Amino acid sequence: MATVVTVDQLTNLSFVEQRGKNGGVVFELRREALVSGLDIDALDPPDYRILQDALDALPAYLRFGEPAEGHADLILIERVVRLIPGERSKCIVELVYKRYFSHLDTVEIGTFITRGGSGLRQFTTGKDAFQNDIVVQHTYPANENDPGYPHTAPDLAGVTKRMGGEVQVDYPSDTLEFEGRLVREHPGVEARAWRGHTNMGPGQWNGGEEGTWRCAEVSFYPYDIAPLIEKVWVFNFLFQYDPTGWNPDAIYRDMLTGMPPPVLVDGESVVEVDWYPLKNFHGLFPSDP
Repeated sequence: MATVVTVDQLTNLSFVEQRGKNGGVVFELRREALVSGLDIDALDPPDYRILQDALDALPAYLRFGEPAEGHADLILIERVVRLIPGERSKCIVELVYKRYFSHLDTVEIGTFITRGGSGLRQFTTGKDAFQNDIVVQHTYPANENDPGYPHTAPDLAGVTKRMGGEVQVDYPSDTLEFEGRLVREHPGVEARAWRGHTNMGPGQWNGGEEGTWRCAEVSFYPYDIAPLIEKVWVFNFLFQYDPTGWNPDAIYRDMLTGMPPPVLVDGESVVEVDWYPLKNFHGLFPSDP
C-alpha cells in the first residue's frame, strides 16, 4: 500500500496574529497533514511504531526548522502525530510553526530596545559627599590613671594622632540594558569586544563623562532555528554607571595603623590605576553628546 501525505485539507487550520509596529504580525500557524497508506498490522510490536512511520513519510519541507510556504519567518518547531480512532492505516500530524521573539520582530537588525534602572550599591570610601578627605583623630590620656592610658606604649601619652577614615556608603548606580539582533559569525568574539570596557570620549555617552559607563555583561542566543538566519543572534548588553569612574584607586596605608594618612595627595598617596580599556560606545549605541 502506497503512503500518501495530504496537507491542509482538514478542519484544524489556524493563525495567531499579534499587534506589531505596522499592523498585525502572524506569530503562530497550526496546520495538519493526513498520512494514509500506513499498515499497522505489518509492523512488529509495539504499535506506536506507526507514529514514527507517519513522521518519516512527511516530505522535506515539513521537517523541523523549515519555514511555512509564503511565511519564511514562521518556522516549524513541533510535530504532534496521532492515530485516527478506529483506523489502522491513517495518522494525523499536527504541524506547529512559530515566530520567535516577537517583541524584536518590529525592530530592525542593528537597532536595540532599551531598558534602564537606578539603584544603590555599597562601597567603601575615604571621602565625604563633597570629596573632602575623611579625617579622624585621637588624643591619648596623659594621666596613667585615666581610662585609655597607653600602658604598652607610654610614649603616646598626651599625644594626638590623626589619620584618614573610611566609611561604607550606599552610592547611586544607574544601569542601561540594550537588547537587539546582530548578524555575527562568532557572537562570543563580539561579547568579549564589549565586556569590561568603559565609554571613550570626547564628549559624553548617555550623560556620563569618559570612563563612567562600564559594559558589565553581554549575553546572546540564536534568534531562530531557521537555516537562512542562523547567524542572527539576539544580544543583551548591560551597562553600569559610576560618576566617579570605574578605574580603581591604589591608596597608601600606614604600616602601623593600616589606615590611610589624614590627607591624600593625588598621584602620590592615591593613584588611579588604568584597568578598564576604553571603547567607542557611540558606534553601536548612538547617544547625544
